[in-house]
Amino acid sequence: MPDKNLDSNISNSIDGIIDVGCIVIAHFDNPIQTEMVEFLEPVLQWKQHLGIPNSTFLGAFHILTSYLRVSPIDAKSSLLDTFRLVSPCFIADIRKEVVIEALELATCYKVESWDGYLISLAKIIGTNVVYTIDKKMDKISEIIVKFPVEKEKMDVYHQWLSSKLIE
Repeated sequence: MPDKNLDSNISNSIDGIIDVGCIVIAHFDNPIQTEMVEFLEPVLQWKQHLGIPNSTFLGAFHILTSYLRVSPIDAKSSLLDTFRLVSPCFIADIRKEVVIEALELATCYKVESWDGYLISLAKIIGTNVVYTIDKKMDKISEIIVKFPVEKEKMDVYHQWLSSKLIE
């Protein structure tokens, strides 16, 4: 059952949560950017009822600028173009209780704190589905992991990313 203390846009109508990697891929030039944008378009238009935590955009900025070497100005511009859209998919977050549970779950499942947070948030809004590019999430029995892009295309992206990070 959804927590009534969260923003009113969270309701039983959200069928899953979108992870930061999906937002990152949609906001910089890479081999599967088009596919990820196509995945996100119906979400932003509320044709597909998936939630995007507002904090995801902070994480995406960090990944884009710190790891993928996207300029802060370009990262900000791209992310804000999406984040400024009016859509019920955006989830206002994070409460202290959610952070506490996220850390507990991260420790229990031996995953990153962000992954624990997504599990906690999914439980709060009444879903067990998480859309992610993170294969490690698939081992967590409490959730159903869905990958928004075909495996073959993700493999191309991961190969491309490996070569980019080595440069």
